[in-house]
Amino acid sequence: MSNSIKVLLIDDDEDDYIIVKDLMSEFKHGSYDLDWAGNYESGAVLIQEFKHDIYLVDYRLGGHSGLDLLRLYKETENYNPFIILTGKGDINIDLDAMTLGASDYLVKSTLNPDILERVIRYSVEKSRTTRQLLDQEAKYRTLFQKSLDAIFITSKDQYFEDVNDSFVDLFGDRDNIREYHVKDLFFSIDEYKIFEEKLIKYGLVKDLKARLKGPKGNIVYAVISSVDIQNADDEIEGYQGIIRDITQIKNTEAELSKAENLAILGRFVRTIAHEVRNPLTNITLSLDQLLSEKDGDEDVKMYTGIAKRGADRIEGLINQMLNRTKPTELNFAPGSLSEVVKSALSITNDRFSLRKVALSADLIDTPEMMLDFEKLQMAFVNIIINAVEAMDKPDKTFEVKLYEQGKEWVVSFTDNGSGIDKDMLENLFDAFYTGKTKGMGLGLNTVKQVIKGHNGLIKVESELGVGTTFHIYLTQ
Repeated sequence: MSNSIKVLLIDDDEDDYIIVKDLMSEFKHGSYDLDWAGNYESGAVLIQEFKHDIYLVDYRLGGHSGLDLLRLYKETENYNPFIILTGKGDINIDLDAMTLGASDYLVKSTLNPDILERVIRYSVEKSRTTRQLLDQEAKYRTLFQKSLDAIFITSKDQYFEDVNDSFVDLFGDRDNIREYHVKDLFFSIDEYKIFEEKLIKYGLVKDLKARLKGPKGNIVYAVISSVDIQNADDEIEGYQGIIRDITQIKNTEAELSKAENLAILGRFVRTIAHEVRNPLTNITLSLDQLLSEKDGDEDVKMYTGIAKRGADRIEGLINQMLNRTKPTELNFAPGSLSEVVKSALSITNDRFSLRKVALSADLIDTPEMMLDFEKLQMAFVNIIINAVEAMDKPDKTFEVKLYEQGKEWVVSFTDNGSGIDKDMLENLFDAFYTGKTKGMGLGLNTVKQVIKGHNGLIKVESELGVGTTFHIYLTQ
């Protein structure tokens, strides 16, 4: 060993100190420095200074014992070797010392330079190896726990044995995790079977895309990898795996696809509008000409009137489509979110009165933030009108809440209307998708674009026959 091993002897008998010192002077290998503490108290102080590589401690220390000092030593979380010395062999002392974590137990009368040197060298070397293993374990434990991806370890039967914090964040805090099987994560048993077959056949699964179950039964789109853990005899003891959540990526891809489709649709609408407007203009001019030539003919006047109103209706629809398919441009200025909500409620107040809807508003006053007052007001009005029109019960109720949640303002609109079918919920904000007999399906799409333009998020919860809630989240 290149470095000197620092030894601390704690013994209240100075003669024993001299004996140990003489024995160590005859050591044949390495370099050793010996310090001596003559009582329990001074030994306790030196132990807590962590200056020594090994401790040789007499079993009897006045009113204390070496085991008392060993207990104190364990509290310091010091992993260097601790060896008990005693005047005669006692199996009970030996067992107690080992139980408390002593590295060895030596009888003074049997000591010689070779025995003492070997015990010290081996104990120190073992301690250093143990320390390295503990450091490595702590490092890998930190990597395991701090990983942003979900990591798990399972038994050979694929029951969970350990999971990290990211796993808990993604899938919820599952009590008695060892009772859960990997297949419990999968949204589809068929997808689990593909995972299992690959794992058993090849011993690994790499980047398998799958739908997993979130804590509320929601779908988590993920990429899962797993590999077997083998012992020294090449026998499989279990599996370890890593799960990467790609839900946000998936949603972003879907949003980009929708945006691209909407852009294509917008170009298509503008092309159609141009092609329709030209003959429509000719029709209108022809009707005007016909009406001027047949002035006084009531039948001509009636039928040209019907035709003109139809042409005007088509023109209006074209203008509406063109306006709704244009990108939503926002003009930000300081404004209060609570004032936007109050303004939207004021605009729609007559709707509540006409349809006899009981309105409940629980709003907090919010400080100014950067927003587009008119566009946000329009979005809220659109949601309110849709909700009011969806209610057909005798006791119609509508509740609006504005509250603070973490670093976000949340606006919730809740009605007790007919609710929205799950299939419709998936396409609720798509352009030109509507469940109404009249309407173009552009209102809620515009609402989403406005909220998104404010870096916000809109979520919808609905139950058929119970009602619907729109939650809008805006960063403060």
